[in-house]
Amino acid sequence: MRRTETVVLLDNVPLTKGSQSLFTDELQGGGGQGWYRAWLIVKNVYVNGTGSGVKTDEPELAVIKNVFLRSDKNEYFVNNLPGRPLFDMARTDFERASDKTAFAAADGTYEVVIPLVFADADLARPEDTIIDTGRYESMTLGISMGNESDLLTTVGTSNATFTCTLIVERTVGRLVETQLPIRYVSYSMSPPIDLSVTTVVRLERGDGIRIKKLLLYSGSAGSVSSPFSGVPANTIIGTIEMQDTVGFPLQRLKASYLQFKNNTEYKLNAAATGRYFVDFMVIDENGSLFASYDTGKKSKVDLNLVAAAAPANSIISVAVEQIRDLVGSEAAVAA
Repeated sequence: MRRTETVVLLDNVPLTKGSQSLFTDELQGGGGQGWYRAWLIVKNVYVNGTGSGVKTDEPELAVIKNVFLRSDKNEYFVNNLPGRPLFDMARTDFERASDKTAFAAADGTYEVVIPLVFADADLARPEDTIIDTGRYESMTLGISMGNESDLLTTVGTSNATFTCTLIVERTVGRLVETQLPIRYVSYSMSPPIDLSVTTVVRLERGDGIRIKKLLLYSGSAGSVSSPFSGVPANTIIGTIEMQDTVGFPLQRLKASYLQFKNNTEYKLNAAATGRYFVDFMVIDENGSLFASYDTGKKSKVDLNLVAAAAPANSIISVAVEQIRDLVGSEAAVAA
């Protein structure tokens, strides 16, 4: 790992409420530096007025509707995910939850800090998946925010003003040839399901797509049209199974056991309610990205779930930390 610098590319810039905000020039694409990781901070300066009834689905996360980070080659480092899974995925990298201020119906400033890890320090060569900005003429960050109705049951005269800050840890100067990436990390997700209706989550598969980590989220009283919605609950999923055309990489594991496993592996003080991680690289002592799960040449990669108690609108959402081939990269194909 070479010398790095920490730079602020976006500094408390306004986000459009109830819509999408885009940032391109500010990301300094084409500079040639390598991005190890980034920190996205979403701030809500809130004036309550007559607002009341704080929602119970972690509204400080639920109001962050969609985030994407892509290159001009259509490599999606973050592929249209809500704030909740991005916040949760970072628990496994830092052995703790990131910082956020729980929303309350009171005047104040509420912040959510979302770490985004691109070059994994646990890899023998972290630069295998670093973002090489020299590959691109531009990069674009998009953030879609909700509004006061995502925070409160009664909006009244309340007013939320959203801003964001983007901090990047990157190399000082351009990457040299021996540091260039061979693949890239992409945070993605599968379409959510209502467990009271269907019990199978279809995972994306194909040549050049490897799964590093899965995050399952179970929420009650959600909407299947809104990924990662609902109030987080541990009572919905009974067992989790992963099945492909060869066998069962994960076989009928109780959801509660998986949380125990997660706590030990990641040294967490306590499991986050309604979250379950399946990590294919956590026990690889050699630090090789090839310990990840290769979805290529498989006709299916499914998660089969058995409900513990799944009334209507028991929503299961799955985020995927993938390792993907660089677009047009001969090195990635040959590796």
